Amino acid sequence: MATTLQPATGETTKQLINYRNDNGVTVIEMCDPPANTYTYEMNRQLDDAILKARMDNDAHVIVLTGSGDKFFSAGANIKMLASVDPTFKYYFCLHANETLLRLEHTPKLVIAALNGHCVGGGLEIAMAADLRIARKDTTPLAGFDENMYAENANAGGRTLQSLKDELNAVRSSTDMLLGSLNEDQLSATGTASNKSITANAIAFVIFGHLLHHKAIIKERYLAQ
Repeated sequence: MATTLQPATGETTKQLINYRNDNGVTVIEMCDPPANTYTYEMNRQLDDAILKARMDNDAHVIVLTGSGDKFFSAGANIKMLASVDPTFKYYFCLHANETLLRLEHTPKLVIAALNGHCVGGGLEIAMAADLRIARKDTTPLAGFDENMYAENANAGGRTLQSLKDELNAVRSSTDMLLGSLNEDQLSATGTASNKSITANAIAFVIFGHLLHHKAIIKERYLAQ
């Protein structure tokens, strides 16, 4: 099978990363609504923006964010992954890791301004920054619209192995994030879905949700 080397038609000319500098603060914004999912082309533009900010003497602080008010980033673009072969996926993931390493190793202060949901690979982008504004940020977080997400996830068009791989990656990155928090950070209180909640409680919700869906899978698909 031939490797798909080119993004979808028109993507190479689409601006997926916005870059601006204001009084020493450089803002790099991922811009592909509604969920700011990343493709190979977005990562190339992000990589270019990181290098531009590094070399810009007027850029003292880098703020990385997503467009809109619902998603920072929901990770890799599922439709793009479904359209390419395994070889392209390998090099796509390799380039994504290299881009995040460049961000992580940038000497200038990098702040991830989490303007909305941060899912899957979006969490990895946030973790490459030096600071996450979401820590002790008092901005209320809207509830997650799971029906909207499910309708656009194309889960039915994916293999069981790909779903398993994504689950393992998300769980692993969640473990890493929670393991980096100290007692003070875990006890920090914010507002989610109009209810007061601590970071520690959110951790229990995440893993409780995982156990809930494991029970559903067992009951509906593995009981026979």
